[in-house]
Amino acid sequence: MAVSMPIQASLAALLKPQVSRRHSLTILFHLRWIAALLVVISHLRQNILVDYPLVDHPSLFAKALYWIAGYGPDAVIIFFILSGFLVGRKILDLVIAEDIERQWPRFLVDRFSRIFIVLWPAMLLTAIIFAGLLLFIPNAPFMAEPSWGWAIRYPIDLDKDWRSWLGSFFLFNEFYTRTLLSDGPLWSLAFEWFYYIFALAIVLLIRRVTTPGAIILIAYAVLLFVLSLKNNPAIVLLGSIWVMGVAARLVFDHQILRGVILQYLGIALFLGVLILDRIYLLPPYFLGVATAFLVAHTNWAHYNFAGALGRSLADFSYSLYVIHFPLCLIAMAVLYKLGLLNQRLPYDTTSLAIMFATLLMIMIVSRLFAALTEDRTHAFRTVILRHMQKMLNRQARVNANVGLDGN
Repeated sequence: MAVSMPIQASLAALLKPQVSRRHSLTILFHLRWIAALLVVISHLRQNILVDYPLVDHPSLFAKALYWIAGYGPDAVIIFFILSGFLVGRKILDLVIAEDIERQWPRFLVDRFSRIFIVLWPAMLLTAIIFAGLLLFIPNAPFMAEPSWGWAIRYPIDLDKDWRSWLGSFFLFNEFYTRTLLSDGPLWSLAFEWFYYIFALAIVLLIRRVTTPGAIILIAYAVLLFVLSLKNNPAIVLLGSIWVMGVAARLVFDHQILRGVILQYLGIALFLGVLILDRIYLLPPYFLGVATAFLVAHTNWAHYNFAGALGRSLADFSYSLYVIHFPLCLIAMAVLYKLGLLNQRLPYDTTSLAIMFATLLMIMIVSRLFAALTEDRTHAFRTVILRHMQKMLNRQARVNANVGLDGN
């Protein structure tokens, strides 16, 4: 159902992009893979190496490593901005779509296939790893004792509670159940999924779509919103950062930020906030604004520096993000069985070698995992859309037959 013509025309003028949709924003590829890598390095450091105050006479390399390893939380904020920037364009297109009742289910299928084709296999992999941990090293300190480190603040064997698995399977974790301790990064997927659903619900309300499917989705969005306010208000609060990404896309599409000076200012602001955040622990909104300002500049559409490398690394960044934590647990289990990880390792050459060997293993396995999951997103989406179209055609035939019977 369309909104009034004057409003529709105004929305179209405001939301319709003024730049080509065919450009490839290489900067987004690089930000994606770098952010994913920062999260992995952060968790490896927290799970394997001692904290910085326990490093005796830290070298320049040690200082740099611990500094970089502190950017895990910042990387997730960057992910939220990139998500808002990319998915936000699809949301804006829906607002002005002429065939909104046909397009919004396609958006939902697109987001569902993107998230769950990786999430569910990742949970299966995590379940297998968790079962192995319970079988072979149930008494390992990171399994049975609290406060192993910042990334494992509670005993992992708490994941024996089936409710955590069920909640994460349907992305109700953080809303109603806790996120799996054996795959902590899944918390942000629940956040992302809510932003997709809530944004889509807003579009349906704006466009006054009242089909049964739309009403169900709006009710689902309201349920998640209420659960967030009740159990975890941070989900809604960090949603403002996702909206910053949408705003950045709108600015980019209208070519509002131009010129080399503003582009360099965006780079300086982004790097400056990253540095200050490691010193003063700034609220995440500062980095959100800086990242949004950085990617909103129109000039990035004309840069293709190391584009092939950036795309190849970004292509499995989602898989890397989702499965790196349980893979790290495998390495920790091996180290524990060898008698090397009764507590976190001291900072030395051997420990660094172990950490970077684990990183290499995680990168290789994640690329292979992506080949089986993430790389098949388009095929998965096509299958869902094909079945959905068959259902619509079948319903149309039923409606037509009812109409004929009525005559």
